Amino acid sequence: MRENISDKIIIRAFKPQDLFIVSEIEQESFDVHGYPGFFFQQAFEVFGKLFRVAEVEGKIVGYVLGALQYDCSEAWLLSIAVLKSYRQKRIGLLLTEDLLNICRNMGVISVSLTVEPDNFGAQKLYEKFGFAEIDRIDNYFGHNEPRIIMKWIAPALITEE
Repeated sequence: MRENISDKIIIRAFKPQDLFIVSEIEQESFDVHGYPGFFFQQAFEVFGKLFRVAEVEGKIVGYVLGALQYDCSEAWLLSIAVLKSYRQKRIGLLLTEDLLNICRNMGVISVSLTVEPDNFGAQKLYEKFGFAEIDRIDNYFGHNEPRIIMKWIAPALITEE
């Protein structure tokens, strides 16, 4: 019988001691296009509440990093990554859900992100949450670095009277 790790996944706030493993996950996932380690330390200082990690039995296996825009009504999902050996286990889904819930609780009305046009798995994941393509830019990160821009609009909060 195959072990189900879904019940063992814990999503929690990033801590400075997580920096090394988050940097490793980033490099494994994005290679030369990944953020350098020092960026994550700075991101924690600035966007701490929107920096989350996924842990399975004490091992960090993924992370998500969001950032508020200057007026705090909009945010960006800057990066999300899961160790290759832990993919297809709902970790990316749980990290995305967690970030969107935090954003919604902070009063954020929309979250944007970029995704490679050929990363159909990521696009499908984002679409499950209601993200929709709003633009395609051929040279987003430089020459021949295309990206799709997707946006999520927070559902209206229901208030009881």
